[in-house]
Amino acid sequence: MFNNNLVGQSRLLQGRVISNHLETLPGIRIQNGDTAIFGETDLEGRFQINLPEKTQTIVLRGVGLEPTTITLNDSCHKVEVIMILAGTYDFMSSNKIDRLRLKEFKQLPELYIRAYNKGLFTKSTVCYSRQFEPEKSALDSIRKEMIKQQKQNKINFENLKIGDKVRIPFSTEYNSDGTHRTTLIVYSIFAYKSKYDCIIEAIITDKNHNNNGYNLVCKITSDNLCKPGSIYNGKTMKIGEVFVHNMKYFKVLTK
Repeated sequence: MFNNNLVGQSRLLQGRVISNHLETLPGIRIQNGDTAIFGETDLEGRFQINLPEKTQTIVLRGVGLEPTTITLNDSCHKVEVIMILAGTYDFMSSNKIDRLRLKEFKQLPELYIRAYNKGLFTKSTVCYSRQFEPEKSALDSIRKEMIKQQKQNKINFENLKIGDKVRIPFSTEYNSDGTHRTTLIVYSIFAYKSKYDCIIEAIITDKNHNNNGYNLVCKITSDNLCKPGSIYNGKTMKIGEVFVHNMKYFKVLTK
């Protein structure tokens, strides 16, 4: 178990965290509403932490899980929590996403009783409160930024001409094709980084809207920062090689 020694008055808080599939969750961070981490769950999803006496709200976070905020009662010294696995909601509206999330949230009381009956939890009731947290506002904001970026991408595509030079950034994955070569993975148009794993420099030899894309036919002029013999879409990315890049979805650097 992970145990922090905190200065000042505190209370001992114990508990266990499982998923809505009733599986134990190791490595869940227990923290306050900001960034201070009080502790983490062990391999069985259990934790024991010293919580500052005036702290009433804690947040549980883990990879692939929705953050969970709970407010403790004054007499609460043991909490047993079910966290919801983060869903995949591609191509859904923010309203529909929240409806599906709310449906999962409403199943928590029944799941809690099941966990208690299976011996995963030791208490049949909770000493904390928990509210559903809609994501519509945040999702709508993200969607607006995505639409803005897509519109800018269309403008960039129309402005590019045959003979123009572009730079295409990639991340790398070693040996993913069963050989000893490095496989290149293209970045999404929404990737914003100051430094990329490697960059292919190319000249545009043609462009088209095939398959509703913003396709650039590119001839490599430099494999700057990429390992020799790197593979992308089955092709060795070397000087003189020609490949098609859909800038409707994938990152292109034009400056």
